[in-house]
Amino acid sequence: MKELQIIFQNEEKITKKLNTGDVDAIELAVEQVTDEFMIYGLRSGLIDELSNTLLYDRAFIDGLTISRLKKKRHVDVIIPLRSDMLAYEDSLVTAYHAESGSWEKHPNRAGQEIKRIEHVQWMWEGCTVGLNGCVVRYLKEGKDGAKGRQDYEHIVFVSTNLGLTGKAILEEYDLRSEIEEDHRQWKEGMWDMTIFTSTSLVQILYHVICVLLSYNLQQVYTNTEKGERFSEKTLRQIRREQSRRHEVSMIVYCGDSFCLIGAKLLIGYLLRLPKEIQMRLYELFPSGVG
Repeated sequence: MKELQIIFQNEEKITKKLNTGDVDAIELAVEQVTDEFMIYGLRSGLIDELSNTLLYDRAFIDGLTISRLKKKRHVDVIIPLRSDMLAYEDSLVTAYHAESGSWEKHPNRAGQEIKRIEHVQWMWEGCTVGLNGCVVRYLKEGKDGAKGRQDYEHIVFVSTNLGLTGKAILEEYDLRSEIEEDHRQWKEGMWDMTIFTSTSLVQILYHVICVLLSYNLQQVYTNTEKGERFSEKTLRQIRREQSRRHEVSMIVYCGDSFCLIGAKLLIGYLLRLPKEIQMRLYELFPSGVG
């Protein structure tokens, strides 16, 4: 548990840094927490391996950023290309070349085919790192493939991890939907990510950091034996189930003393009282009850 203690110690550092308003110091403290969190996950076996990969949406496509991430941060990127890019068109030309090999079945989607290609960066100005890719094709409505390329719709995925197969590129990018669901859960109110009590930058940063740390710790817990029963449930489902199982309790006062009694226990006790005592208690209930 030493690593968890370090995590919480660094969380205290973040709190102290937030009070100074020093954004650079806050960023450094957050990186320390993230590093210790990952170390704990790796050592405890809750995280199988550390993967430095970003799954990008094509709306954020930028060759310079991808190159900088790979060279400076050693972070790989997987991203679909836009159809108006030269690299996209060149990828299709490569995929349909006679010596490019045969098409394979898509690992997850029936009726689709894939083909791995290499050196996609050659036709991408601004991208200065190696790129391999995977071209996915499927028939247009009403087409049979007899006219070749023009009968198909295409999607081109590229990755800076040159060791990935076409199938591996697709399987890794498919994780994006799961990640986006996690993002939706903590963003849409159940984790109060978008409900701020202050417009101060320091307070907003503190709020976001605490929510993300709490959410990630909850995800770690679901990978433990005790937390496994929560792994396939959203926070909304868990709260709904808790409300259904929630037992109502009552506080009973007598003079200067009181006790907390479960509703079922109290009702059972009242039903076992002699009839004359029940009638005396009945007079104390509001009108219309009984």
